[in-house]
Amino acid sequence: MDNAIPFTIRTKLTNALGDVEDLATAKGLQQVFAVELFSLRKTVEEALDTGDRDVADKALRDARVLWGLLRGTPGRYHQVSAMA
Repeated sequence: MDNAIPFTIRTKLTNALGDVEDLATAKGLQQVFAVELFSLRKTVEEALDTGDRDVADKALRDARVLWGLLRGTPGRYHQVSAMA
């Protein structure tokens, strides 16, 4: 049984991971969301390694959720210090 993920889904996975990581970097939130980024990376890697479509679907859902969280979180560089 061939359970390989189609090329289009593989591309979506790698692009989604890159987009989420780029957004976290751009907003200076890599450390704040380190656990979530690590978990997403591992889920994407598992999907690509095993070819499991269910894991791939989960990774894409997780990427969308994390993207939304990052978009809604003010960046570190834009926060005003409480000490100011």
